[in-house]
Amino acid sequence: MGAPVSTWEPTDVDVDPFRVDPFRTVCAFVDAIVWGEHHLIWELFGPDAREHALAAAGRKGMDAVAVARARQGTWGVEEADTFLSALVRGLRVDLSGTDLDSIHAVDAAEVRADGSVRYRLECATLLPPEITRGADWAAGAVVVHEVDGRWRVRLLEPRPPAGP
Repeated sequence: MGAPVSTWEPTDVDVDPFRVDPFRTVCAFVDAIVWGEHHLIWELFGPDAREHALAAAGRKGMDAVAVARARQGTWGVEEADTFLSALVRGLRVDLSGTDLDSIHAVDAAEVRADGSVRYRLECATLLPPEITRGADWAAGAVVVHEVDGRWRVRLLEPRPPAGP
């Protein structure tokens, strides 16, 4: 297992890639999960994803006052780090069964009626090409949408577990 493969590279420090390119947002999000960049994940989350994460934290025992501080952006550094570190672990659990060292977004988007954009996630497979037909292994999808002129993550769709 080698170092994770980066899929996102900034091209110009004067350009905000999250304003112009939903694919870059998805790639940055995937890289943030792989590298554990918990503050970047929170920055890339749109309101829907943040609310989903906070509601899940509340159901799992996070204090209601702490949830309210998180919603308002008034939480302390240690409180934020604790929550966001747990969020990264949860996102990695959602992607369990995939090789995080080779996970990447596929630049073939599905534009939805509400304006959101869905990108497939794949990871390399060690299976022979005659079995996979040269395709990478499905790992899920990320849905992004525009919020205040920036592309934000709405939803991570993990690959459904294999069933009987």
